[in-house]
Amino acid sequence: MFIYFIFKGAYRNEELVSWSLTQYNGSVGTVFTKPEARGLGLATIVNAYVASKIFEQQERAFCFIDYDNIASLRVFEKLGYRRTCNVDWLIFTPK
Repeated sequence: MFIYFIFKGAYRNEELVSWSLTQYNGSVGTVFTKPEARGLGLATIVNAYVASKIFEQQERAFCFIDYDNIASLRVFEKLGYRRTCNVDWLIFTPK
């Protein structure tokens, strides 16, 4: 399967204030809204667009959200995502 990167951003006064993009594995990746633009629903809008493009390539849209990131959990739940499992991340650093 060929996965391409998808990017969608929201602008206010020609300034990028919210964005979402995919990761190499086809998941929704980085999602961010600048503090001054939060609460406007921008993360929901850009994520809905990115998910719609993911569905053109594969049958599921998925993401990984830190367990304590309540704001992101709310955005994704609003879009219909549901938690299916918990994942532990390992970080390896060179000596």
